[in-house]
Amino acid sequence: MQTIVSLSEKLEMTAEEAVEILRKLQIDVTGVDSEISDDAVDLLLDIEEDSSVLNEQLARIEAEKEK
Repeated sequence: MQTIVSLSEKLEMTAEEAVEILRKLQIDVTGVDSEISDDAVDLLLDIEEDSSVLNEQLARIEAEKEK
């Protein structure tokens, strides 16, 4: 598993921005030194490529809450 800091070096976002995004997506992280799953890594990479992915994921989470 990668830490958020090591991944952010490959992304065009800071580690703090990545933590904020993951928290919005209800992924449990304690800080920039947290290890994240491969799925979370893929999600951040997808969000970096296409910012609409974040909105889609947030909408999915909201729809699940309403059930």
